[in-house]
Amino acid sequence: MNYTWYAIGEIALIVVGIMLAISLNNYNENKKQQQIFINELEIVYNKLFEIKDLHRNHVFGIDKQENIIDAILEDRFFLSYPESQLPYFLYYVDLPHQHWGVQPVSINNYIKDLKPITAKQTEVYNVLLDYIEHKDYNGLMTSSHALNQAIISPELEALGIPYPALVFGMYALNNFEFFNTMPVFSEEDVNKVKRLLKQPHMITKLHSLKAKKALLKYPFFMSPVEIDNVSQMIKSYFPSISYQTPKIGIIGSAIEGHGWFETSLDMALIDEEQRTFYVRVYLNQGQVKFRADNMWKKDWGGSFFPSGEAILKGDNISVPEGLYDVYFDLSALSYRFEQVEQAPTEQQNNQ
Repeated sequence: MNYTWYAIGEIALIVVGIMLAISLNNYNENKKQQQIFINELEIVYNKLFEIKDLHRNHVFGIDKQENIIDAILEDRFFLSYPESQLPYFLYYVDLPHQHWGVQPVSINNYIKDLKPITAKQTEVYNVLLDYIEHKDYNGLMTSSHALNQAIISPELEALGIPYPALVFGMYALNNFEFFNTMPVFSEEDVNKVKRLLKQPHMITKLHSLKAKKALLKYPFFMSPVEIDNVSQMIKSYFPSISYQTPKIGIIGSAIEGHGWFETSLDMALIDEEQRTFYVRVYLNQGQVKFRADNMWKKDWGGSFFPSGEAILKGDNISVPEGLYDVYFDLSALSYRFEQVEQAPTEQQNNQ
């Protein structure tokens, strides 16, 4: 009899042990899945910042196209640009902006792949789903395709005006001021284009093109305000989620040892909240840009010196010679150069 109770006790202990082990394993697995959700949500959080940056650049590029169209329509193009490159700029203003077509699909997949575990995670997930499910992406993509249809280029091609050898891309979009990189058209081609621009139907087409460009500024995924709202919502639920600050450096022809085909000069992160980077460096007269993680995948330029708005894939920043304290604000996407009135030293150059 005592043996029976002993055996029952042993079995009970084993069962309890197994149940505790299963319970602990389930608890650990649940915690693991919760952390996986947070890790994947952090990817979405960072993707939102990328999209906001892309939208700023998208609008910046279209603004430049609109400015060129205005200059042509108002007969002041030749006050700012070489006559020999008039055909280039007409091809340029007709350039479509289609890179927005990929980005929404990319982040949609990230959001849909989230697997919430807790009630709080489910609430955030539902808010994100609500944003993407109320966007008519097929309609937007169709509209974008229609708005991006070339209407000026066919006129130029019909006249036998050669398409520019320069490959149009993000660099060309935001750096077309560098005339030495552009093709020079023959006098005959330029005269053909001048005569073409005097025809009423071309004036109508340019006005139509400008109207289409204005519509293309509409964000296909979320507006910058929506992105800020969603980002703040995510942060309020999960304060541990953060923006993955890249390493920022400065590079260019103005920096000895850090030219365009060399490594960037690292900048120090001096304000984590504002994501402000700093370096003191002696600059030769030349040009510079800022870039992330020592790669050209993400770089920023600007149109002004000594301070200005940092534009993704923007213009090279022209700088005069001197010793500078250089600041790059990743949150506000701005930069500034403050000249230091002292002779440079080798140590300062290597900071």
